[in-house]
Amino acid sequence: MSNPIYEQPAEGGSAESLSTIGSGEEAAWYMERHGRQFHRQELQHKMLKLVVGQNFVGPLPVILSNTPQRPVKRVLDVGSGTGRWVQEMAEMFPHVHFVGVDLVPAAPEEPPDNAQFELYDIEKDGVRNLTASMDVVHCRFAATFMQSRTALVTEIARVLRPGGMVMLGEMEYNITTASGRNLAAEAPDFFQWFETIRAAIRTRLGLSMDTPQRLPQLLHEKGFRSITTKAYNIPIGAWTGDPVGNRIGEMNRQVWLEFVNSTRPMLVDVRRSEQQVDRLVAGVRTLLEDLPQGVRLLSRYHTIWALRGQSRLANEQAL
Repeated sequence: MSNPIYEQPAEGGSAESLSTIGSGEEAAWYMERHGRQFHRQELQHKMLKLVVGQNFVGPLPVILSNTPQRPVKRVLDVGSGTGRWVQEMAEMFPHVHFVGVDLVPAAPEEPPDNAQFELYDIEKDGVRNLTASMDVVHCRFAATFMQSRTALVTEIARVLRPGGMVMLGEMEYNITTASGRNLAAEAPDFFQWFETIRAAIRTRLGLSMDTPQRLPQLLHEKGFRSITTKAYNIPIGAWTGDPVGNRIGEMNRQVWLEFVNSTRPMLVDVRRSEQQVDRLVAGVRTLLEDLPQGVRLLSRYHTIWALRGQSRLANEQAL
């Protein structure tokens, strides 16, 4: 079956962790207070697995295959969140050791035998792994919210062994319409809300909105090769006419609804009028809860994979 999503070419430390998630008390505290956010992460993971077709892109199975030179392969997941990606990949590749790292304790208390979760601030402390110690580094939804994407890519390059692979995934902070109409004309409340969020991220957090477009160039500057990008337009709502596409669109609609609910504090900080913010959020919620027939919105997800330097393994010569 062909993928119903609209695929487009994308534009162009020490070996010890600071601490390891253990008793689960901190995780329970965070889950109680931020459960909605973590639910959104779980939903996004399921949705993107359907969009991409699996949990990885590129020649990852080849990179992780057993070789005499490296009988034990290692994968680092930066910004592991709930740990869902690590758990599923650890089951798929039982001979590989996975390490998930995040600032927030939300990972499972009992990970698979071939996985562990560590808790520290990568942006502050760097990646706490030895140089050239990882075969694959996976990073999804983290680069956009780091102050220095260059520093992140530099650390990824440092911990990857020659021939190792990086996989990046980022949402584009831009919404388009399937009809090609201007977003402000097709969904004015959504447009106003989204532009306010973009402005808050730029001005209050000092973050750039062009991360998916900038990452390939940063990888090139750090000596990565075979840089491969792909963009997926994802429907918001069940309007595609295809069962799989409608399922994905419904999941994406729920993701955006939960995101809308979480943005009120940021909007109040920018607009300073709580009544104005409440009206804006209510308008977007109404739109997403019952999408009019003519409103067909699209979000966009980017995947990027690349290999570090020259491969040293015989079975990777063709990559």
